[in-house]
Amino acid sequence: MLSADSIVDAARNAAGQYFRLVLVIAPENSEKSILLKQVQDLMGATSIKIGTEISQQLLEMTERQRTLRLPRLLDDVLVPYPLEQVVILDNIEILFDQSLALNPLSVLQKLSRNRTIIAFWDGAVQDGWLTYATPGHPEYRRYPTLDILIVQPGS
Repeated sequence: MLSADSIVDAARNAAGQYFRLVLVIAPENSEKSILLKQVQDLMGATSIKIGTEISQQLLEMTERQRTLRLPRLLDDVLVPYPLEQVVILDNIEILFDQSLALNPLSVLQKLSRNRTIIAFWDGAVQDGWLTYATPGHPEYRRYPTLDILIVQPGS
């Protein structure tokens, strides 16, 4: 069972890491919104729905502009929050959009260089690999779990 306490512990441990990123692997039936609210309350964290925050801005750009400007747009979304405040990123699916030609994990890691980021990742961890989507799906991604702080049910 995934708990808010395990996420908070991971976020505190991440504070001393090069990338201060915690990926929360939350299956659909995990009541993610309740968990997210609990973590917010425990840490005084801010929650940002990435898709909602940047999708409107992307609509008016060409495909090439989207790819080039998305990392900066994400930085801009975080600017209003102090660096010491933990930020929870939810609804990150837009980062996997094939037309953006991004490496979603790398984007999240760069965002977490100067602040602790908790990101809810709709994927799985199996045999040392972090995945998003399933093989054959256009948005499928696979990363080795080495040096990635992951919280998942049972951890």
